Amino acid sequence: MSSQNSQLGQTLYDGAATAGRGMSLIALIIGILVSVILCIVGGVLLSSSTDSEWTSTYATVTNSPCSSSSSSPINSCLLMLSYTAGTVKMTNIPLSATGTTIYVTGSTIEIQYKNSDPSVIRYVESSSTILGIVSSVIAAVVTLIVVAQYFLTRKSKVYAAASGVTGLVNIFRHRH
Repeated sequence: MSSQNSQLGQTLYDGAATAGRGMSLIALIIGILVSVILCIVGGVLLSSSTDSEWTSTYATVTNSPCSSSSSSPINSCLLMLSYTAGTVKMTNIPLSATGTTIYVTGSTIEIQYKNSDPSVIRYVESSSTILGIVSSVIAAVVTLIVVAQYFLTRKSKVYAAASGVTGLVNIFRHRH
């Protein structure tokens, strides 16, 4: 009887390890696909923030008349800006701004001017740069986690069995 229990235990252990290794392979494939998608999204966001037709610089707010309604925190401002485009000093260039930011005369903001016409300006889309960096970092973290999980299940039968049991319990736990 003890031999049968030992054999049954070994069979369950082997089966759990096989299940853990299989689940880690599936997680590896899905994780790498997600990481590739996140890297593509991050690359697109980062490349869109570095358009070769535009040059980034800092501008000084020379005048900042804003209007808002009492029912909304949104300001509508027509900023007058001064900045240097290459070697040319640009003064009193208007930039329309809408949002909750309060602009103070004398403060600096980051803008981009068009290389072919330095009087054409726009805000720097820092949100796309930040999202691109965050997307790329998340891709790297996901890749590290799934590769580590896969490596551990290949190198350690105990870890593979524990992963298999945990995975199977989670599958059956969510089926009620």
